[in-house]
Amino acid sequence: MHWEVIRAGGDNLTYLLADPATREAAVVDPLIPEETLARLRHGHWKLTTVLITHGHPDHTGGCPRLVEATGAAVRAHPAEQVAGAKAVRDGEEIPVGGLRLMVLATPGHTPGSVCYRAEDKLLTGDTVFLAGAGNCRFGGNVKDLYRSFRDQILPLDPSLELCPGHDYAQNNLGFAQSLEPDSAALLAKQAEAAKAAAAGNIPASTLAEERSYNPFFRFQEPSLIQGLARAFPELDRGDPEACFNAVRELRNRW
Repeated sequence: MHWEVIRAGGDNLTYLLADPATREAAVVDPLIPEETLARLRHGHWKLTTVLITHGHPDHTGGCPRLVEATGAAVRAHPAEQVAGAKAVRDGEEIPVGGLRLMVLATPGHTPGSVCYRAEDKLLTGDTVFLAGAGNCRFGGNVKDLYRSFRDQILPLDPSLELCPGHDYAQNNLGFAQSLEPDSAALLAKQAEAAKAAAAGNIPASTLAEERSYNPFFRFQEPSLIQGLARAFPELDRGDPEACFNAVRELRNRW
């Protein structure tokens, strides 16, 4: 699989993936279409599919121009009401040449948020970030977000590479450290993220790594629950959903 990351609009991340055998390509969450088209021309790729993780404008803004220029089909969950998009459904496999991309329904940030699994990569939009998760302020629901993490994200292969819709690593790691200030995993990842930022790069992560420092993965870990209890003395520490909700509430305030 050919793979490119396009930094768009500061912290937005667009992904281009393609099958070298057929030259067919897909783009996930396009924002700056002319840069995307330039990448396609440079690689002699044929764009057949535009995949949308959710319908917010910073993830769909490039769709009209890409469709106009290439005739590519746009795919999104119907709850996102993306103009002209064909519906995706949970568990569906979307072909891009010889590649097969799996759809995972992950509502929470928005009602129709989805992730896409492409070989060893998980494209998460605004559902999962390095050391974080999407907010639920713009049409979302924290109960849905919890279920998406519990039922869809946490059971996945830990070796999958995380490919989020934004690079929020440094802020998210700072929040995570406020809950687990003695975490060696967090200190190491902060140093790695700072080095990547200084070089103009995007820090990498896997789901296995996220389990070691992302509070939205660690809501049942005693060390993190201890941090939550300082802010919420009445927290039911034995209720995983209550602990997850507490993480989301604290991140909203941070």
